[in-house]
Amino acid sequence: MRLQVPSTVHFALLAWHLFVWTWHFLSPLAKNLPGAVGFGWFFRYLTFFSYTLQLVQLIVCCVAVVLPASKLREAVTHFADDLSCSVFGLANAVTIMFHVLQWTTRDVVEGGDVERPFWLGASVHIFNAVTAWLDLLLGAPRSFSARARQMSTAFTLVYTQWILVCRVANNEFPYPFMNKLPFPQGFFFVSTSATLLLYGFFMDEQR
Repeated sequence: MRLQVPSTVHFALLAWHLFVWTWHFLSPLAKNLPGAVGFGWFFRYLTFFSYTLQLVQLIVCCVAVVLPASKLREAVTHFADDLSCSVFGLANAVTIMFHVLQWTTRDVVEGGDVERPFWLGASVHIFNAVTAWLDLLLGAPRSFSARARQMSTAFTLVYTQWILVCRVANNEFPYPFMNKLPFPQGFFFVSTSATLLLYGFFMDEQR
């Protein structure tokens, strides 16, 4: 089967995302990061939570390409579309929030003084959004359907509940700036702002 350019891009993006994701599990340097210890591990961070979803999305997109024409391929393709639309908003929201908060608070990253590879920050806070846009511009037309919006809502609800569980288990949020905000008012403000930003990526389809 001859792969088209968009398909080749998906496979290349998958290879890099898989490398970055597995680095957190296999590299000795990763063991020095705050996320390597404590309840929730790296998954307590929205960045890694959404990066994992983006990795799954890329896997599904690549599987949809290699499957022979069938009802299964059609179902996987629809699922890839929903995942891609959901992850598009998440990836862009993560990138926007990170850079805005880093610029305004200088205190968004836990353990900001810990040594990290030069490529890691850009991979999870810039290239994640670039990946989402490449998928949108080069991949199959994306529907941004009501089903995708519901999936995005589900991901948001899961993470907001998950970060609260992590706060209880670790006695603090994984983000230093959130620990300085009054609880629960600060938590509701941040989570509501993030949700509104996420929903902004579905506005055109709702009109």
